[in-house]
Amino acid sequence: MTARLAQLEALTALWSVARHSAALAELVATLDDDVMAGVVAALLDHKEAVRHAAALLVRDLSKRTLQLSQLAVDAGAGSALAQLLKDTPGPCRLHAAVALGYIAAHSPVLALAVIAAQVVEGLVAVLREDDDEAVLEAAAWTLGQLGRHSAKHVEEIAGQHVLTTLAEVRPGTKD
Repeated sequence: MTARLAQLEALTALWSVARHSAALAELVATLDDDVMAGVVAALLDHKEAVRHAAALLVRDLSKRTLQLSQLAVDAGAGSALAQLLKDTPGPCRLHAAVALGYIAAHSPVLALAVIAAQVVEGLVAVLREDDDEAVLEAAAWTLGQLGRHSAKHVEEIAGQHVLTTLAEVRPGTKD
């Protein structure tokens, strides 16, 4: 088994554990001090399968608790997920958008951290360019999570053509 395949299988196994409960997600995320850093590094791997497995793991860790989302942000997941939005179409893009939305939903501070990671530009690009309905829905939902906390949050994202882009999204217009 190659090191790359072993990494893929390890990420998949960790995701399989973390997806079942908050307690198991916390166990996975805190196995040692380097777990989240390794997962974030995997988000930027040159193999799409590794990026996909890492995105699934970050998504399912982030949805569980504020603390797990904070761990992900502290490890640099915001920037890595933003890069994934820009560089990787398909399921990776979907899971990256959803993970960012989960992180942003937990608190106003985390929403601002996600905005600071330069994700809004990537989400707007997804809404303008992607054809996958699930990805479009995830991008729109995540923008909603970024702006839901206060007028300040809306102001932070509104200057990036978010509102006009959201208004232009119509079912079937990308056919």
